[in-house]
Amino acid sequence: MQEKEIIITDKARWMGGVCLYGYDEENNGIRPIMVDGANNPTSLPRNFVERIKPFQRVKFGFIRPQPAPPHTEDWVINGSYFPQIVGVLSEEERKTFLEKILFPCLKGDHWGTEICYYRKSRGEDAPCIEPGKGKRSIITIKPKSIISVSYESSETDEESVWPKGKIKLKFSDMKDEVYNLNITDLALREYWAILRKGGLNDKDIGFNLQRKLNDCEVFLRIGTGRAFTPRESDKPYCFLFITAIYSFPNYIDVSF
Repeated sequence: MQEKEIIITDKARWMGGVCLYGYDEENNGIRPIMVDGANNPTSLPRNFVERIKPFQRVKFGFIRPQPAPPHTEDWVINGSYFPQIVGVLSEEERKTFLEKILFPCLKGDHWGTEICYYRKSRGEDAPCIEPGKGKRSIITIKPKSIISVSYESSETDEESVWPKGKIKLKFSDMKDEVYNLNITDLALREYWAILRKGGLNDKDIGFNLQRKLNDCEVFLRIGTGRAFTPRESDKPYCFLFITAIYSFPNYIDVSF
């Protein structure tokens, strides 16, 4: 086992648990994962990472790399070694760090493969990467504009203020390409639940978030999901998601 410290950049929901991602001192991307009995990657239990937040410096016990393109950054960790929080970046350090790992736009050679599109029978085509291809599974970009933030309700929504449906962000990148991606960022989903509890409806929350983000300097973390075969297809795809949204000033601290 190798003890190693990484700066956490992403804390997103995945498979009923949590997906973390971070960077080591050489800015190499690392995704701490656990594995099941068949050596397949699994999410991290919520109680295992409950105290961990983005931009903390966290030490894990790494066992071995387990790359599976496009998820080349996967590292199996020791589940008996509890993560140690050893520090946190200041507001200024956070922005400087995001600038270091920034790419000019969503599409490009930085993925190591082409972004393709799954053609849906209804709705918008979904950008994705083919499983087994690519050299990285996550990037940072700055959007040119935030077009909308919307919510697609779930059948179980009425049971809780927690948003169980899909939160989507539509944006244009610096090449004026437009994307509409699902958000898995846990911080934003928790914030959405707080606003719901305060009496705002989903439409108003989305409208106000869109307005607030357009008044800030925004960084988006765009990542690929695990291979998934849609019901209408016989082929798997790794669909793109927004795994983290950061703004300066922080949109969570700016009142409506």
